[in-house]
Amino acid sequence: MSEYGGFIWGIDESKRAFVLKACIEDNDTFTDTISASDWKTKHAEIFLISLDIRNIDYAAVVRRSKKVATDKYGIRLSNFVQFTPRIPVEEIENLLSSFVKRYFVKSSTGVGQRVPPKTWAEVTNVIKSLRPQAAENFDRLSSLR
Repeated sequence: MSEYGGFIWGIDESKRAFVLKACIEDNDTFTDTISASDWKTKHAEIFLISLDIRNIDYAAVVRRSKKVATDKYGIRLSNFVQFTPRIPVEEIENLLSSFVKRYFVKSSTGVGQRVPPKTWAEVTNVIKSLRPQAAENFDRLSSLR
């Protein structure tokens, strides 16, 4: 079992989610900032991304850069894997022994936490079983981190 635990990042602002979705579709990348004190990230991470807090839309590699403001790191999200159709968080939770919503890091507040390795492995296995057509690309993200 891997000792890696990733992040689930929920965009909880509808207008912003619309803009970010366009960036993903047009450029396959976008940048943002995260709170240095709230997010204990390494240089590169895997994020599951929800554009509405109810569904998982994408997975991506996230690379942290230098501090760009007081207590803020810059991040670049890239190499998106889209889940089509979107995966309802409730569907994932129904197949797991734990609730994943508590691990959501909300973009507007930064509140949330890293998904522990055991739970992350369960979540990623469920996602790959629900969307087998995306499994190979999803696995490829680990090699890019």
